Amino acid sequence: MIADLDVYDATPRTIAAQANAVVVSADYRRAPEYKFPAAHDDANAAWHWVVDNVAGLNGDGSGIAVMGENAGANLAINVSITARDKDWTMPVHQSLIYPVASKNTMSVSYEENRNAKPLNKPMMLWFVEHVVRSKDDLDDPHIDVVEADLSGLPPTALVTAGIDPLRSDGEKLAERLRDADVAVETRNFQGATHEFFGMAAVVLAAQEAQSFVVDDMTRKTSI
Repeated sequence: MIADLDVYDATPRTIAAQANAVVVSADYRRAPEYKFPAAHDDANAAWHWVVDNVAGLNGDGSGIAVMGENAGANLAINVSITARDKDWTMPVHQSLIYPVASKNTMSVSYEENRNAKPLNKPMMLWFVEHVVRSKDDLDDPHIDVVEADLSGLPPTALVTAGIDPLRSDGEKLAERLRDADVAVETRNFQGATHEFFGMAAVVLAAQEAQSFVVDDMTRKTSI
Protein backbone atom coordinates (compact mmCIF):
# COMPACT_ATOMS: atom_id res chain seq x y z
CA MET A 1 0.00 0.00 0.00
CA ILE A 2 2.78 2.43 0.83
CA ALA A 3 6.39 3.21 -0.16
CA ASP A 4 8.00 2.88 -3.58
CA LEU A 5 11.23 1.95 -5.34
CA ASP A 6 13.06 4.99 -3.95
CA VAL A 7 12.18 4.11 -0.35
CA TYR A 8 13.66 0.63 -0.77
CA ASP A 9 16.57 1.64 -3.01
CA ALA A 10 19.24 0.88 -0.39
CA THR A 11 18.62 -2.85 -0.44
CA PRO A 12 18.98 -3.56 -4.19
CA ARG A 13 22.06 -1.33 -4.34
CA THR A 14 23.86 -3.10 -1.51
CA ILE A 15 22.93 -6.56 -2.77
CA ALA A 16 24.23 -5.64 -6.23
CA ALA A 17 27.50 -4.42 -4.76
CA GLN A 18 28.05 -7.25 -2.28
CA ALA A 19 27.01 -10.07 -4.62
CA ASN A 20 28.54 -8.51 -7.73
CA ALA A 21 25.18 -9.12 -9.38
CA VAL A 22 22.76 -7.33 -11.65
CA VAL A 23 19.74 -6.44 -9.52
CA VAL A 24 16.39 -5.42 -11.01
CA SER A 25 14.16 -3.52 -8.58
CA ALA A 26 10.58 -4.13 -9.73
CA ASP A 27 7.62 -1.87 -9.02
CA TYR A 28 4.03 -3.12 -8.76
CA ARG A 29 0.51 -1.78 -8.39
CA ARG A 30 -0.55 -1.08 -4.83
CA ALA A 31 -3.76 -1.13 -2.84
CA PRO A 32 -6.29 0.23 -2.21
CA GLU A 33 -6.54 1.36 -5.85
CA TYR A 34 -5.39 -2.09 -7.03
CA LYS A 35 -6.32 -4.92 -4.71
CA PHE A 36 -5.11 -8.52 -4.54
CA PRO A 37 -3.94 -10.15 -6.82
CA ALA A 38 -2.73 -7.14 -8.85
CA ALA A 39 0.68 -7.02 -7.14
CA HIS A 40 1.19 -10.76 -7.67
CA ASP A 41 0.33 -10.43 -11.34
CA ASP A 42 2.87 -7.61 -11.66
CA ALA A 43 5.55 -9.62 -9.87
CA ASN A 44 5.07 -12.48 -12.32
CA ALA A 45 5.23 -10.03 -15.23
CA ALA A 46 8.46 -8.59 -13.85
CA TRP A 47 9.92 -12.09 -13.59
CA HIS A 48 9.08 -12.77 -17.23
CA TRP A 49 10.64 -9.47 -18.26
CA VAL A 50 13.88 -10.24 -16.44
CA VAL A 51 14.09 -13.75 -17.90
CA ASP A 52 13.47 -12.40 -21.40
CA ASN A 53 15.88 -9.48 -21.07
CA VAL A 54 18.68 -10.88 -18.91
CA ALA A 55 21.22 -10.90 -21.75
CA GLY A 56 20.61 -7.21 -22.45
CA LEU A 57 21.31 -6.50 -18.78
CA ASN A 58 24.68 -8.31 -19.00
CA GLY A 59 23.27 -10.93 -16.66
CA ASP A 60 23.45 -14.72 -16.57
CA GLY A 61 20.16 -16.40 -17.43
CA SER A 62 21.15 -19.54 -15.55
CA GLY A 63 21.49 -17.71 -12.24
CA ILE A 64 18.43 -15.52 -11.63
CA ALA A 65 17.21 -15.25 -8.03
CA VAL A 66 14.29 -13.50 -6.34
CA MET A 67 14.24 -11.40 -3.20
CA GLY A 68 11.78 -9.27 -1.28
CA GLU A 69 11.06 -7.53 2.01
CA ASN A 70 7.76 -7.98 3.90
CA ALA A 71 4.98 -7.84 1.23
CA GLY A 72 7.74 -8.10 -1.37
CA ALA A 73 8.91 -11.35 0.20
CA ASN A 74 5.41 -12.72 -0.26
CA LEU A 75 5.58 -11.71 -3.92
CA ALA A 76 9.03 -13.28 -4.30
CA ILE A 77 8.06 -16.71 -3.00
CA ASN A 78 4.88 -16.61 -5.06
CA VAL A 79 6.97 -16.01 -8.19
CA SER A 80 8.86 -19.20 -7.32
CA ILE A 81 5.64 -21.13 -6.73
CA THR A 82 4.06 -19.90 -9.97
CA ALA A 83 7.24 -20.63 -11.95
CA ARG A 84 7.20 -24.19 -10.62
CA ASP A 85 3.51 -24.72 -11.35
CA LYS A 86 3.63 -23.24 -14.86
CA ASP A 87 6.99 -24.73 -15.84
CA TRP A 88 8.62 -21.34 -16.25
CA THR A 89 12.31 -20.67 -15.70
CA MET A 90 12.79 -21.21 -11.97
CA PRO A 91 14.62 -18.86 -9.63
CA VAL A 92 17.84 -20.46 -8.43
CA HIS A 93 17.50 -18.91 -4.96
CA GLN A 94 15.05 -16.86 -2.93
CA SER A 95 15.79 -14.38 -0.14
CA LEU A 96 12.77 -13.66 2.04
CA ILE A 97 13.07 -10.77 4.48
CA TYR A 98 10.43 -10.73 7.24
CA PRO A 99 7.83 -12.18 4.87
CA VAL A 100 4.07 -11.78 5.00
CA ALA A 101 3.23 -15.49 4.88
CA SER A 102 0.12 -16.23 6.94
CA LYS A 103 -3.41 -15.03 7.58
CA ASN A 104 -2.89 -15.63 11.32
CA THR A 105 -2.90 -12.27 13.09
CA MET A 106 -3.17 -13.91 16.53
CA SER A 107 0.33 -15.37 16.51
CA VAL A 108 2.89 -14.99 19.30
CA SER A 109 4.74 -12.23 17.50
CA TYR A 110 1.56 -10.33 16.64
CA GLU A 111 0.67 -10.24 20.32
CA GLU A 112 4.20 -9.50 21.55
CA ASN A 113 4.52 -6.64 19.09
CA ARG A 114 0.98 -5.34 19.25
CA ASN A 115 2.25 -1.81 19.88
CA ALA A 116 5.69 -2.00 18.28
CA LYS A 117 7.21 0.53 15.93
CA PRO A 118 7.56 0.98 12.99
CA LEU A 119 5.07 -1.87 12.42
CA ASN A 120 2.44 -3.13 14.82
CA LYS A 121 -0.69 -5.23 14.84
CA PRO A 122 -3.26 -2.46 14.19
CA MET A 123 -1.22 -1.31 11.20
CA MET A 124 -1.09 -4.82 9.75
CA LEU A 125 -4.84 -5.24 10.19
CA TRP A 126 -5.35 -1.94 8.37
CA PHE A 127 -3.09 -3.03 5.50
CA VAL A 128 -4.89 -6.35 5.16
CA GLU A 129 -8.31 -4.71 5.17
CA HIS A 130 -7.36 -2.51 2.23
CA VAL A 131 -5.45 -5.10 0.20
CA VAL A 132 -7.98 -7.94 -0.01
CA ARG A 133 -11.23 -7.84 -1.98
CA SER A 134 -13.04 -9.87 0.67
CA LYS A 135 -12.19 -12.06 3.63
CA ASP A 136 -12.21 -15.04 1.28
CA ASP A 137 -8.91 -13.80 -0.15
CA LEU A 138 -7.23 -14.52 3.19
CA ASP A 139 -7.62 -18.24 2.49
CA ASP A 140 -5.86 -17.93 -0.86
CA PRO A 141 -2.46 -19.69 -0.69
CA HIS A 142 -0.88 -16.64 -2.35
CA ILE A 143 -1.56 -14.84 0.93
CA ASP A 144 -1.65 -17.77 3.37
CA VAL A 145 1.63 -19.09 1.98
CA VAL A 146 2.28 -21.42 4.92
CA GLU A 147 -0.65 -23.51 3.64
CA ALA A 148 0.59 -23.58 0.03
CA ASP A 149 2.43 -26.43 -1.67
CA LEU A 150 6.06 -25.45 -1.08
CA SER A 151 7.73 -28.49 -2.61
CA GLY A 152 10.32 -27.99 -5.32
CA LEU A 153 11.16 -24.41 -4.39
CA PRO A 154 14.72 -23.07 -4.58
CA PRO A 155 17.19 -22.78 -1.70
CA THR A 156 16.06 -20.06 0.67
CA ALA A 157 17.59 -17.47 2.99
CA LEU A 158 15.01 -16.18 5.45
CA VAL A 159 15.49 -13.22 7.79
CA THR A 160 13.24 -12.26 10.70
CA ALA A 161 13.34 -9.47 13.29
CA GLY A 162 12.53 -9.91 16.95
CA ILE A 163 10.50 -6.70 17.23
CA ASP A 164 8.13 -7.46 14.39
CA PRO A 165 4.55 -8.77 14.19
CA LEU A 166 5.65 -10.83 11.16
CA ARG A 167 8.32 -12.82 13.00
CA SER A 168 6.02 -15.81 13.56
CA ASP A 169 5.08 -15.78 9.86
CA GLY A 170 8.76 -16.19 8.97
CA GLU A 171 9.31 -18.90 11.56
CA LYS A 172 6.29 -20.89 10.37
CA LEU A 173 7.26 -20.47 6.73
CA ALA A 174 10.78 -21.76 7.42
CA GLU A 175 9.28 -24.79 9.17
CA ARG A 176 6.94 -25.51 6.28
CA LEU A 177 9.73 -25.12 3.71
CA ARG A 178 11.87 -27.63 5.61
CA ASP A 179 8.90 -29.99 5.78
CA ALA A 180 8.81 -29.74 1.96
CA ASP A 181 12.54 -30.63 1.77
CA VAL A 182 13.56 -27.13 0.67
CA ALA A 183 17.03 -26.05 1.80
CA VAL A 184 16.49 -23.15 4.21
CA GLU A 185 18.91 -21.00 6.20
CA THR A 186 17.34 -18.64 8.75
CA ARG A 187 18.56 -15.79 10.94
CA ASN A 188 16.50 -13.96 13.53
CA PHE A 189 17.83 -10.61 14.72
CA GLN A 190 16.27 -10.42 18.14
CA GLY A 191 16.89 -6.75 18.94
CA ALA A 192 16.02 -5.50 15.46
CA THR A 193 12.72 -4.03 14.33
CA HIS A 194 10.72 -4.55 11.19
CA GLU A 195 12.28 -2.59 8.27
CA PHE A 196 15.83 -2.81 9.69
CA PHE A 197 17.29 -4.70 6.71
CA GLY A 198 18.00 -1.70 4.47
CA MET A 199 19.57 0.39 7.23
CA ALA A 200 23.12 -0.94 7.12
CA ALA A 201 24.58 2.57 7.20
CA VAL A 202 23.42 2.96 10.80
CA VAL A 203 22.31 -0.49 12.08
CA LEU A 204 24.89 -3.23 12.67
CA ALA A 205 22.24 -5.96 12.53
CA ALA A 206 21.38 -4.84 8.99
CA GLN A 207 25.00 -5.25 7.92
CA GLU A 208 25.00 -8.77 9.38
CA ALA A 209 21.65 -9.64 7.79
CA GLN A 210 22.75 -8.45 4.37
CA SER A 211 25.99 -10.42 4.60
CA PHE A 212 24.04 -13.51 5.63
CA VAL A 213 21.73 -13.21 2.61
CA VAL A 214 24.53 -12.54 0.12
CA ASP A 215 26.66 -15.38 1.51
CA ASP A 216 23.78 -17.85 1.27
CA MET A 217 22.83 -16.69 -2.21
CA THR A 218 26.34 -16.87 -3.63
CA ARG A 219 27.23 -20.12 -1.85
CA LYS A 220 24.19 -22.00 -3.16
CA THR A 221 24.08 -20.61 -6.68
CA SER A 222 26.32 -19.61 -9.53
CA ILE A 223 25.54 -15.92 -8.97
